[in-house]
Amino acid sequence: MGIKDKLKRRSGMNNEPVLYCNEMDEKILVETIEAINSLSVLQTMERIAELSEDSRLSDDFFRQIEPYADKLSSVLNISPVQAVIYSIFVDNYYDHRLQLSDIRRHTGARLTKLVQYQGEIDDLVRKRYIRRSGRHPDDRDETTYSVPQCVLSALRENRAYEPPRNHNVNFSKFARCLEKIVAERYERGGSYEIFEDDCMDIVEGNQQLSICRALTKINEELEDSEDWLLLVAMCAIEMFHGGRLGIRNFSKIFNEQAADLIILKVAEEIHPLQKMGLIEFGFADGMIDKDCVQLSLKAKKSLLKEFKFKPKNVSQNLLASHSIAEKTLCYNETVESEVDRLEKLLMNKNFKGISNRMRSAGMKAGFTCLFYGDPGTGKTETVLQLARKTGRNIMQVDFSTLRDKYVGESEKNLQAVFDSYRDAVENEKLCPILFFNEADAIIGKRFENVLHSVDKMENAMQNILLQEMETFEGILIATTNLQNNFDGAFERRFLFKLQFEKPDVSVRMQIWKSIMPNLADDVAIALAKEYDFSGGQIQNIARKLLVDELLYGTQKNIYGKLKEYCENEKISNGRKRIGF
Repeated sequence: MGIKDKLKRRSGMNNEPVLYCNEMDEKILVETIEAINSLSVLQTMERIAELSEDSRLSDDFFRQIEPYADKLSSVLNISPVQAVIYSIFVDNYYDHRLQLSDIRRHTGARLTKLVQYQGEIDDLVRKRYIRRSGRHPDDRDETTYSVPQCVLSALRENRAYEPPRNHNVNFSKFARCLEKIVAERYERGGSYEIFEDDCMDIVEGNQQLSICRALTKINEELEDSEDWLLLVAMCAIEMFHGGRLGIRNFSKIFNEQAADLIILKVAEEIHPLQKMGLIEFGFADGMIDKDCVQLSLKAKKSLLKEFKFKPKNVSQNLLASHSIAEKTLCYNETVESEVDRLEKLLMNKNFKGISNRMRSAGMKAGFTCLFYGDPGTGKTETVLQLARKTGRNIMQVDFSTLRDKYVGESEKNLQAVFDSYRDAVENEKLCPILFFNEADAIIGKRFENVLHSVDKMENAMQNILLQEMETFEGILIATTNLQNNFDGAFERRFLFKLQFEKPDVSVRMQIWKSIMPNLADDVAIALAKEYDFSGGQIQNIARKLLVDELLYGTQKNIYGKLKEYCENEKISNGRKRIGF
C-alpha cells in the first residue's frame, strides 16, 4: 500500500484517518501528501531528525517517518533507510566531523542497532553524500565522517548531488584532480573503493592525454589492481610532493594486508613495477634508500611527458595569507612610509588598476621589490605581514634548495620556479607574491673569467633571473643582507628598493614595548638607549626571559635580568658570550 493510500484510509462512521503506528506524531495526522511535498529537502531532513531524537530507531519510528523518508529517497536516489540515517547525519553535523557515537547519543539507539546499518552508511560514502575522514583524533577506534560542502550546496538547491566527472580536461586540470584523489585517500583516510573508482574514472575519461593512454596500457599488463593504483599514486606524488614515497606509508593507500604484501615484494625487488623498470628505490646523500620508492627515469619519460618540470623542494601549495599570524612591526619614518605605500599598492582594488594603466602606457606591469639591510631588522616579517593584510598568498623560494650537483639541473629548477608562479597567477583569485628569501647569493656580483663549473652555474642562474625579471608580471619581493656586494645589473630591475636599518632609540623602545607589553616605560627607554639591538635580537631576549620564567618563576629584578640577557646577546672581541 502506497503512502498516499495510507493517508487516505478511512475507518468507521466517523471517517477519521487510521493510525498505522501506535505512537504516530499528531502533526502527521493533519499533514497531507501535498504538504509534505511542499517541504524542501533540508526541511524534510530536519523533520526526520526531529522525530528521530530519542526514537531508538524503532520499527514504529520508521513507520512514522515513512512519508518523509520516501520523499527523500525519490529526490536523492537513496534508499528510505539511508534517507533516515543521512537526515540524522546532516542535522548533527558540526565542526567538520561526525561519529556513530554522535548518532547513538541523538537517537538513544544501541550501538548494535547502528552496526546493522553500517552497510547503508558505506553506500552513502560510495555515493559521495558523506566522506569517511579517517579516525577521530580523540578516539582512534572510531571512524570519523564529514559532509562535504559541495553536497550541502546541492541539498540547499533541492537536488541530488552528482560527483563531478573530470573527463576530456587539459593536463593541468587532470594533474590537480588526480592529486586531490590521492590526497583524499593518503592524507584523510578516504574510502579505498572511492579511491579506486576515481582513479579508474579519471584515467579512462582522459584518453586524449598521453599519461592516461600509457597508464591504461600498463594496467592491461598488470594482474593486480593494487599494483596499478600504486603507480597512479606515485605519479601524483612525483608531480606535487617531491617524488618519494616511504614504504611504511603504503598502508595509507592500501589495507594492511595488501600493504604488507607490496612491501615484501618491493624489499625483495620482485614487485611487477620494479620488474617493468617503472619504480626504484629512492636516494639519500648519493646512497640507495630502501625505505622509500620513486618513479624511475623511464617512468617519468613515458608517463609525464605533458608535465612541466617542477622545481624540487618548492612546495606547490602556497602559504595562505590567512594562516600568517599578525605581528606588530616598528619602523623609522622612512621605512614606515614606504611599507605603507606598498601595502596600498598591493590592495587588489589598486593593484589591478595600476597594472592596467602601466600596460596601456607601454610599461612593465610587474612589481619587483628588494628589501635589504642588517639581519633581524624585519625584512622577512614585513613580507609576511604585507601578504596577510592584502590577502595574497605567498610562494616562497629558498635559493639554496635549487642548486643541484648535476649540470643544468639548477638552471632548470630556477626556470621552473617562474613557470610554477605563472601557473599560480592563473589559478589564484588574487595574484600571489613570489618571495625570494635570503637571495644574497643569486643577486651578488657575478663571477668574471670563470673557470669552475660551479661559478658558471651561478652566473647562468643569475642570467635566468635577470631575463625573467625583465618580462616579469606579478609581485616579486626579494630580501638580502647584502649592501656592498649587490650586482648592478639587478638594480634597475627592482622597482622598489627599501633599506631596513637598525632601529633608532625611539623605535627600539617601541619594539621593546610591543614584544613585552608589561615592561615599564623607564626600563624600555633605558634598554633602548643602552643597547643598539635589532628587532630580532630583542625578540631573542624576550624569549629567554619567558623560558626562565617558565623554569624558575617570575623574576624579581626584571631590569637586571634583561641586562644580563642583553650582555649575552652582544658580540664583542670577536666572540659571543654563551648564556641561557
